[in-house]
Amino acid sequence: MLKFTSHIIMMLSVGVVLYLAARTLPRIDDTVPRKTPIGTHVIAVHLERADEKIKKLLESILSKFRIRLTKLEHTVDKKITKLKEPPAKTDTGIFTVKEEGDSKEK
Repeated sequence: MLKFTSHIIMMLSVGVVLYLAARTLPRIDDTVPRKTPIGTHVIAVHLERADEKIKKLLESILSKFRIRLTKLEHTVDKKITKLKEPPAKTDTGIFTVKEEGDSKEK
């Protein structure tokens, strides 16, 4: 009996959903929208062209900026690696200076 009542409730709910969907269908307008004035189209065309030009210009500017940023990153990376490297021992030339504590006498 419980199974039968659950089936009846499900079918009633499906029927209610179909009824609500059928009531909303006439509200949907199938007519073709009326044409907009010509002035609007001319402005829209010019705006779309300007938008495309701005997009291309912005793309080229960002591309150049990315290249310069990559070069700057490479330069900074070189400087950092130079700072991290231990200083190389360099010979001062002909004359070497010895400090008093460095010399060991045998």
